[in-house]
Amino acid sequence: MVEERRGKMVVMTASAPARAQGVEAGMELAAACALCGELAIHPRDGRAERRRLERLAGVAGRFTPRVVVEPPRDLLLEIGASLRLFGGIDALWRQLSGSLAGLTGCCRHAITPTPLASLWLARCNRPLVLTSLEELRSALGELPLGVLELEPALERRLRNTGLKRLRDLWRLPRKGLARRFGTGLLDTLDRALGRESDLRRDHTTPPRFEAALEFAAETRDSRQILQGAERLLARLATFLQRRDAAVERVRFTLLRNGRPFHEIPIGLRQGSRDAGRLLDLLEQRLNPLRLAAPIDGLALESRVIRPFHPHAQPLFRGHDTPRHEEDSWHELLELLQNRLGADAVFMLRGHADHRPERAWRRIRPTRAPDASGFALPRRPLWLLPEPRPLPAPRELRLLSGPERIEGGWWDGAAIRRDYYVARDGDGRRLWIFRDPARPQLWYLHGLFG
Repeated sequence: MVEERRGKMVVMTASAPARAQGVEAGMELAAACALCGELAIHPRDGRAERRRLERLAGVAGRFTPRVVVEPPRDLLLEIGASLRLFGGIDALWRQLSGSLAGLTGCCRHAITPTPLASLWLARCNRPLVLTSLEELRSALGELPLGVLELEPALERRLRNTGLKRLRDLWRLPRKGLARRFGTGLLDTLDRALGRESDLRRDHTTPPRFEAALEFAAETRDSRQILQGAERLLARLATFLQRRDAAVERVRFTLLRNGRPFHEIPIGLRQGSRDAGRLLDLLEQRLNPLRLAAPIDGLALESRVIRPFHPHAQPLFRGHDTPRHEEDSWHELLELLQNRLGADAVFMLRGHADHRPERAWRRIRPTRAPDASGFALPRRPLWLLPEPRPLPAPRELRLLSGPERIEGGWWDGAAIRRDYYVARDGDGRRLWIFRDPARPQLWYLHGLFG
């Protein structure tokens, strides 16, 4: 595996056959290819490493609530508060390493009172267990200067001075060391020895809910599926209440032989933890569903958990108290979108353009429409996708017009039309126009309600 360092491709890890031919970690790729002509090159995938490290952090979170992710390869665990629960350091490490064994092939560790000391010792494959700060100085003294991960120029200056290991730094006067190499080096050493605090951000895994159940027998009956969903939703509601959280999207998965057979996503307009509301939406999706084969299980998943923001309700509310208009609006949208699809329900918003076909936009419904103080223009409710040619309007009676609409020269779609409101022989009110340059041609563009 190779990675880019300082503008050059460098070997990060090498397989046993490659090492047998002289390829080593840290070697430039060109030199490695010269030693091994059949070298298989695999670029380093930082995102995949981060995901894997976060999976390991999730497992480590079972043993301590404080886990720090140090990309690309390190985890820090604060285990002081967990020792009594798991029976001491040795017992805790045996259980932790056993849990991590299936996710990582090689795991190096060190246990010390400071995060930096543990990182340095583990990276150098020195699995020490130290419980007091007084032991750190002698234990870290044998480590090479490379563990400091200094800037190349600073590390080169230290080596040119004859310094090779951390114990060489312990022997130098602090004031002279700071004056020659900067105070940052001293701060790093003090944090490793516990003389300065080493604050790090704990890794937090976003909470997610997953649950599944098996049916006693295969079924296609939507009532049995809803009964199983009701049990899963009750568990979800308890999960959310304990965390004062809500969900905006959940996914039901119908299982057959333990494998996903059909997925049913449910979306909400606002975060909620009302199991009955989610069950009603699932019922709307299940009623028209015709399964090609019976199922034997059901799973429920919600990956995104949000803080719960309750709506204000009347203090004294009875069964006859009218529901809030905004709540009814959102519930109607949820019902329509889950039945027809999210893209099938939208609102219209006016757009600053004189051309009728470009004077509106589709927008996502966000709140109940408010028509107060809104004056509708004299436009038809039904606008045709494209103007339709009309024969000579002998049977049409012009009611109003002309209204000149001209524009679009700035984007290459210029129009110049004279619009009229007309009535045909069946009594329908039409919106028609003609081009002033060719007044004999008429077009139908819309119909009034």
